[in-house]
Amino acid sequence: MIDTIKFEITIPHKPFGRTVSERDDEGRRKTYQRRKSVPIGGAGAHINVTSKAGGAKLMFQNSPLAALQGHNVCGPNDLWRVAHAICCEALDGLSIKVTKSQLRKALEGARLRELHVAVGYRCDDDSQLKALVTTIGRMVREMSNSTVTTYRDESIYVSRSGAKVVIYDKAEQIRVKKWREWRGQRFGGRFAVRRYAKHMLRVEVRLQERWLKDHGLSRLSDWNKSTVTRIVQAELAALKIARPVRWLSADDCASLSRAQRRFVMAMHSGLPIEEGYDERSIRDLRAALRERGLYLDVGTNEGLIVSDVASLLSPERMRAGYPTWMREHGLIAEV
Repeated sequence: MIDTIKFEITIPHKPFGRTVSERDDEGRRKTYQRRKSVPIGGAGAHINVTSKAGGAKLMFQNSPLAALQGHNVCGPNDLWRVAHAICCEALDGLSIKVTKSQLRKALEGARLRELHVAVGYRCDDDSQLKALVTTIGRMVREMSNSTVTTYRDESIYVSRSGAKVVIYDKAEQIRVKKWREWRGQRFGGRFAVRRYAKHMLRVEVRLQERWLKDHGLSRLSDWNKSTVTRIVQAELAALKIARPVRWLSADDCASLSRAQRRFVMAMHSGLPIEEGYDERSIRDLRAALRERGLYLDVGTNEGLIVSDVASLLSPERMRAGYPTWMREHGLIAEV
C-alpha cells in the first residue's frame, strides 16, 4: 500500500500560508511559505500543502490513505490514483480551480520527493510475531552492513543508501494511537481494522528522492501493486535476513581454530562478550566465522529457529493489498 508521500506539482495559484524569512548559517536570507493543513476525506484528517515558488508550485505531504480512509493498515497501491484523489480534495479545500486536463498534466510532471510503501506479513499468533521481530533484529545486526536501530525490541529501523526499512507490530502501533472519526463507523470500522491487523508484521520501505531517481521510479505512474511488492522483497533480500542460515555443527567446531572455538563458547555462555574481547577482536572473529557461512547470535531460545524467518517472510505470506470486505464497508479509499 501507499503509506506516506511527498510530491510537488505545477499549479498556478495565489500564494497562501504565512511568509517566513530567516537567515541561514552563512547569513543569507531565505524566504518561504508556511505549509497549510487542509482537511480532506471523511475521517477528520488533514493533508499538508505548501505554496512554493511564489504561487507556481504546490507541495503535498502526509499519509494520504490515513486521511482518505481513516487508517493506513492496508489500502491501494496505485500512486497516481492516490495522488489524484488527495489533490482533488485539497484543491477544493484551498479554493484553487483547475481543469481535469490541467491536473492530469501536473501529475504527469510531478516531482516525487519521498515515498513510503508498506506490506504486511501474517503470523500465526502474537508469540510468533514477537519472536520474528526479535530474531530479525539479531540477524540484521549480524549479517548486514546497514545501520540498525531498535525501539524497545518492538521496532527495527535499518538505514541503507537512500532507503530505510522499518519492521514492527502494526496491531500494537494502532492500539496505542488516538482514534479519529472513522469512515465505516456503523460497521464498527475501528474494531474491524484492528482485528485485520492482529498478528501482522508490518514492513515499510521509506525511499528518498535520490533513490527513486537512481532506480527509475520517480514518476507517480511507476508505482502499483507489482512495484510495491517487488521493491519490498528486494529491500528485504538486501538485508540478508530472508534466507536459511546454518547453525554450528560438530564438524564445524572441529574445523575452527582454538581462538575461534573459545569465541564460540564465550558467545554461548550467556556472559557479556565485551568483558573478554575488545570491539576489534569481536568484529574480526565474527568476520572469520561468516566467511565459513557460520553466524552467531541470530537465533536463541527467545527467538525463532533461524530458517523459519525465510518462510515467514515468503511472498505467499505477504499482504500488499486489502480484503474485499473492507472496500464493501467503506474502509478503503475509492481512488
